[in-house]
Amino acid sequence: MQWYQKAAAKNDADGQIAVGTLYENGRGVPQDFAQAMQWYEKAAAQGNMRAEFAIGSLYENGRGVPQDYAQAMQWYQKAAAAGNASAQNAIGVLYGGGHGVPKDDKLAMQWYLKAAANNDPAAQTNIGLLYEYGSGVTQDFAQAMQWYQKAARQDHAYAELTIGNLYQRGRGVPQDYAQAMQWYQKAAAHGDMNAENSVGALYAGGLGVPQNFALAKLWFQKAAEHGSSYAEVNMGHLYQDGSGVLRDFAQAMQWFQKSASHGDAEAEARIGYLYEEGMGVAQDGVQAMQWYRKAADHGFAQADFAIGFLYDRGARGVTKDYGLAMESYRKAAQKNVADAEYFLGLHYDAGAGVDPDPAQARQWLQKALA
Repeated sequence: MQWYQKAAAKNDADGQIAVGTLYENGRGVPQDFAQAMQWYEKAAAQGNMRAEFAIGSLYENGRGVPQDYAQAMQWYQKAAAAGNASAQNAIGVLYGGGHGVPKDDKLAMQWYLKAAANNDPAAQTNIGLLYEYGSGVTQDFAQAMQWYQKAARQDHAYAELTIGNLYQRGRGVPQDYAQAMQWYQKAAAHGDMNAENSVGALYAGGLGVPQNFALAKLWFQKAAEHGSSYAEVNMGHLYQDGSGVLRDFAQAMQWFQKSASHGDAEAEARIGYLYEEGMGVAQDGVQAMQWYRKAADHGFAQADFAIGFLYDRGARGVTKDYGLAMESYRKAAQKNVADAEYFLGLHYDAGAGVDPDPAQARQWLQKALA
């Protein structure tokens, strides 16, 4: 800090940026976004494009200032005009997410390509994502893989993770769990928490490697320590199922609650299930229903089925209501939950909550079994 401050005091832009970065990240000094902004502004006043990008990032993320995408865009455009690849990529991200501007994947692609021409690995990865999901371009897994590999050659962890995902899911390449594991391990070595979780998941499932719950737990713990809500859910599953650990519903609940505190919908549903079945807690259908509703509101389709099943059973403090059960089953069925399709078929067959309809019953049962 002392050396950077000496340089900054002489109006050296690089020194000013360095001091600002230390304040932004809290390295050697208490984290102070306002101080970071002041130092970046000094450097930006000299036309330094790195400082302009840094100011834009503070506005985009609301660090030390109210979040302001319009201000972020202005600063990114200044830096991008000077050739800053990170700013060019950031503009693409704003267009891709519709942050402060109308969502426009084609414009996002244009900016990513500018940044990629300057060899920016984040932009190369973002181009790959557009091709993988067919956003603004025709879906093309081969193109996605090529762009991910360009970024991976620069040790970009997220690109390595996405290559692993393509191999695991067999998207554009033959499904290959061993290759997926190799790429996940590369990304994990570069600190990607989602890759750490994925390594754990392959060990837990015995996919491409011998099943090993001890190693799965080790990787899930690493990922959880780095903030992965998915890994926290997976730790909960290990304790709930007694996989490689003594079955412990209280421990499972703790892990699910950690994940739920980070907004994970599956964790919310798992908490609901523990309450419904009385695992490690007093059996409580009302609590279960509350957690299932949270999970459903956050898009977890299986939670819609669970709500319907609770109404169907009419137990544990929940009043039986076939009409409400059917309503929830339909929501889940719209999201292709096979269990919901099956129960819709049963209800139409029995005339429970609806008029009997053999044709509808047959249709839903066939769909569930397809």
